[in-house]
Amino acid sequence: MSIRLASVDSLMLHDAALIESDLSSLSDSDWQAIIPSGRSLDKVKSDLEQGESVVLSDTPTSPAFAMEQGHPLANSSYGNGISAQTLSQLTRRFESAGSSSLYTAIMATYTLRRLWSISLTHRE
Repeated sequence: MSIRLASVDSLMLHDAALIESDLSSLSDSDWQAIIPSGRSLDKVKSDLEQGESVVLSDTPTSPAFAMEQGHPLANSSYGNGISAQTLSQLTRRFESAGSSSLYTAIMATYTLRRLWSISLTHRE
Protein backbone atom coordinates (compact mmCIF):
# COMPACT_ATOMS: atom_id res chain seq x y z
CA MET A 1 0.00 0.00 0.00
CA SER A 2 1.35 3.39 -0.98
CA ILE A 3 0.42 6.29 1.28
CA ARG A 4 1.48 9.93 1.34
CA LEU A 5 0.60 13.35 2.65
CA ALA A 6 -0.39 16.01 0.10
CA SER A 7 -1.28 19.68 0.42
CA VAL A 8 -4.78 20.51 -0.76
CA ASP A 9 -3.32 23.11 -3.16
CA SER A 10 -1.31 20.43 -4.98
CA LEU A 11 -4.21 18.04 -5.65
CA MET A 12 -5.14 17.09 -9.17
CA LEU A 13 -8.54 15.86 -10.31
CA HIS A 14 -7.36 12.24 -10.48
CA ASP A 15 -6.28 12.43 -6.80
CA ALA A 16 -9.90 12.74 -5.61
CA ALA A 17 -10.51 8.98 -5.41
CA LEU A 18 -7.24 8.49 -3.49
CA ILE A 19 -8.12 10.73 -0.53
CA GLU A 20 -8.41 8.67 2.66
CA SER A 21 -11.22 9.93 4.88
CA ASP A 22 -10.83 7.41 7.71
CA LEU A 23 -7.59 8.38 9.44
CA SER A 24 -8.28 5.91 12.26
CA SER A 25 -7.41 3.15 9.79
CA LEU A 26 -3.78 4.38 9.61
CA SER A 27 -1.26 2.35 11.59
CA ASP A 28 1.65 3.83 13.53
CA SER A 29 3.98 2.84 10.68
CA ASP A 30 1.68 4.62 8.19
CA TRP A 31 1.88 7.81 10.26
CA GLN A 32 5.67 7.52 10.47
CA ALA A 33 5.87 7.05 6.69
CA ILE A 34 3.91 10.22 5.86
CA ILE A 35 5.38 12.64 8.40
CA PRO A 36 7.78 14.98 6.57
CA SER A 37 11.17 15.46 8.19
CA GLY A 38 11.19 18.36 10.60
CA ARG A 39 7.46 18.10 11.36
CA SER A 40 5.76 16.54 14.33
CA LEU A 41 2.83 14.16 14.24
CA ASP A 42 0.74 16.78 16.05
CA LYS A 43 1.50 19.37 13.32
CA VAL A 44 0.58 16.90 10.57
CA LYS A 45 -2.70 16.03 12.33
CA SER A 46 -3.42 19.74 12.81
CA ASP A 47 -2.88 20.39 9.09
CA LEU A 48 -5.25 17.52 8.30
CA GLU A 49 -7.92 18.83 10.68
CA GLN A 50 -7.69 22.34 9.22
CA GLY A 51 -8.02 21.04 5.67
CA GLU A 52 -4.55 22.15 4.59
CA SER A 53 -3.43 18.59 3.84
CA VAL A 54 -4.97 15.23 3.01
CA VAL A 55 -3.75 11.65 3.11
CA LEU A 56 -3.58 9.95 -0.29
CA SER A 57 -3.58 6.17 -0.52
CA ASP A 58 -3.59 3.90 -3.56
CA THR A 59 -6.17 1.78 -1.69
CA PRO A 60 -8.10 4.05 0.71
CA THR A 61 -10.17 2.25 3.34
CA SER A 62 -12.84 4.94 3.13
CA PRO A 63 -12.31 7.15 0.06
CA ALA A 64 -13.59 10.69 0.41
CA PHE A 65 -14.66 10.70 -3.25
CA ALA A 66 -15.76 8.22 -5.88
CA MET A 67 -15.17 8.85 -9.56
CA GLU A 68 -18.25 8.64 -11.73
CA GLN A 69 -17.88 9.27 -15.46
CA GLY A 70 -14.65 11.15 -14.80
CA HIS A 71 -16.16 13.43 -12.14
CA PRO A 72 -15.52 13.12 -8.40
CA LEU A 73 -18.57 12.69 -6.19
CA ALA A 74 -18.29 13.18 -2.44
CA ASN A 75 -18.76 9.94 -0.53
CA SER A 76 -21.80 10.33 1.73
CA SER A 77 -20.30 7.93 4.28
CA TYR A 78 -16.86 9.50 4.54
CA GLY A 79 -14.78 8.72 7.63
CA ASN A 80 -14.17 10.86 10.68
CA GLY A 81 -10.70 11.92 9.57
CA ILE A 82 -11.97 14.63 7.27
CA SER A 83 -14.33 17.44 8.22
CA ALA A 84 -17.49 18.33 6.31
CA GLN A 85 -15.96 21.76 5.67
CA THR A 86 -12.83 20.19 4.15
CA LEU A 87 -14.94 17.85 2.03
CA SER A 88 -16.94 20.83 0.78
CA GLN A 89 -13.75 22.77 0.02
CA LEU A 90 -12.33 19.81 -1.91
CA THR A 91 -15.59 19.38 -3.81
CA ARG A 92 -15.46 23.02 -4.95
CA ARG A 93 -11.80 22.62 -5.93
CA PHE A 94 -12.48 19.54 -8.04
CA GLU A 95 -15.57 21.09 -9.64
CA SER A 96 -13.58 24.13 -10.76
CA ALA A 97 -10.75 21.90 -11.99
CA GLY A 98 -13.21 20.08 -14.22
CA SER A 99 -15.03 23.11 -15.56
CA SER A 100 -15.36 23.43 -19.30
CA SER A 101 -14.45 27.12 -19.51
CA LEU A 102 -10.76 26.33 -19.86
CA TYR A 103 -11.42 23.95 -22.75
CA THR A 104 -13.51 26.55 -24.57
CA ALA A 105 -10.82 29.23 -24.22
CA ILE A 106 -8.17 26.92 -25.62
CA MET A 107 -10.35 26.02 -28.59
CA ALA A 108 -11.14 29.69 -29.29
CA THR A 109 -7.42 30.52 -29.35
CA TYR A 110 -6.74 27.62 -31.67
CA THR A 111 -9.57 28.63 -33.97
CA LEU A 112 -8.38 32.25 -34.21
CA ARG A 113 -4.83 31.17 -35.01
CA ARG A 114 -6.09 28.76 -37.60
CA LEU A 115 -8.25 31.46 -39.24
CA TRP A 116 -5.34 33.91 -39.20
CA SER A 117 -3.15 31.33 -40.89
CA ILE A 118 -5.78 30.65 -43.53
CA SER A 119 -6.34 34.36 -44.26
CA LEU A 120 -2.60 34.90 -44.76
CA THR A 121 -2.47 32.00 -47.17
CA HIS A 122 -5.32 33.38 -49.27
CA ARG A 123 -3.73 36.84 -49.60
CA GLU A 124 -0.55 35.58 -51.17
